[in-house]
Amino acid sequence: MDIYKQISVMDNVDRLHYIVAAGVEATEALSALNNMFSLIECNMAYEISYYNTILLLVGQTKFNRKFSRKSETPLIINMRADKKRAPLIFASHDYSLINTALTPKHIPPPTVKEGIIYYFINHKDYTEKHPRGAGHGFNVMLVNKKDEHSYFTGFGLPGAGLSHQEISYELINLFNRSAFDDFYTESLLNNSPLQHQERLNRLRDKTITLEEFYDNEGGWINIHSIYIDINKIKTNFENPVCRCGRVKKYFIPTILACISASASASASASAIIGAILHHAN
Repeated sequence: MDIYKQISVMDNVDRLHYIVAAGVEATEALSALNNMFSLIECNMAYEISYYNTILLLVGQTKFNRKFSRKSETPLIINMRADKKRAPLIFASHDYSLINTALTPKHIPPPTVKEGIIYYFINHKDYTEKHPRGAGHGFNVMLVNKKDEHSYFTGFGLPGAGLSHQEISYELINLFNRSAFDDFYTESLLNNSPLQHQERLNRLRDKTITLEEFYDNEGGWINIHSIYIDINKIKTNFENPVCRCGRVKKYFIPTILACISASASASASASAIIGAILHHAN
């Protein structure tokens, strides 16, 4: 069920694109997103976590003023990231890793940083085999570096994080599933263009190994490197109400409560907010 059919605090603009309704406080809309959202993907989950982080840093009054429907930066969540709108206007990119040569087999370099969002992509044929699949790739955040290994978490992943190879196997398993496991049916296939039918029939029984996954564009690829920029928050909000250290100490992990059915949800939320604020410090 879509969010706008459940609650009235957000207006549905387009598929997976929502804006705070007129006359609704931004904090009320955010609370609904935390607790009542029913249709979401990984990029939107990070946008929600960013809004929660900003709220903790600036306080309710300033948050409501900045993200009201009447403001220039109304509270919006959308699966298509757009750096010109909130909350991503309060984020920056770590350009030190963007457009650099890929490491062997798409393995993250040791210079990846905690609190930054990175991306893992699936095998190049994933969308052909799974036209309605949700495993094209993972937006993930580095939450821990231990013994020279990096661990990332994200939507539906353990809060303690997975290594790059473990994430690769998650994506491989999603590729190797039946082509009809992702809201796709034989009837939809039969009613699709012949060229599309031929492509899917060619791939429907295809499975891949880790080596083939890496050889066909799968794995870590640096196309995002986004993080909450505390300096931009200070510039846009006079006298943020609390310092990052205090937010860390008193934060109660309610972010991403929309995935509370997952056993890893609260751990993921806690890890994500901690990583965001670690980088902000």
